[in-house]
Amino acid sequence: KIRRRLVAIVRRSLRARVRSRGVSTSTSAAASSAAAVGGRRWACGVALRRSGSGLSLGRTGCVVERMRHWQVRSCSSSSSVSDSGAQFEGRVARLFETVEAGVQDMIEVNDDMSVEVDGRQLVLDCGQNHIFTLLADDKARVLTMMSPVTGVHKYEFDEKHGWFMSVEDHHILLELLARQLIKICRGIPMF
Repeated sequence: KIRRRLVAIVRRSLRARVRSRGVSTSTSAAASSAAAVGGRRWACGVALRRSGSGLSLGRTGCVVERMRHWQVRSCSSSSSVSDSGAQFEGRVARLFETVEAGVQDMIEVNDDMSVEVDGRQLVLDCGQNHIFTLLADDKARVLTMMSPVTGVHKYEFDEKHGWFMSVEDHHILLELLARQLIKICRGIPMF
């Protein structure tokens, strides 16, 4: 019962956001942006918290947050870098494919937006000097994101959770990228 209520709340929130941004994406596609990534559920702009008197819904603006046990939590575990160079290359290639596929709908509604993958580098140009760059260093097994909003971040692959996590403050690369894209562009990334 709680799960159905949560899904309904997320869908309403996504429909409202899509309408307010003038995106031509269908509501079913927008609602499906609460997509499973690595077995985890993601929801756009909604944080569900446990309060003393039950559940409360907190509105977080244009933020993509991981919901777990009805409470948004930050990751505090350290990442594991024990993978081989070939595994890292494969993970980076999958990440680049995920980002490239995830912004295709956004490219259709943002005239200046483009994405290019050139070897071990992904460049996401959102227009108006908003350029995101992801660079893979296979030797050090580190992924660097250069963001026009928050600057430079370094990421290592966290094997426990299956995502790229910041080495400085343990945020998740796709979460930060999604939040910033939602803030800068029209539409919602589908990753």
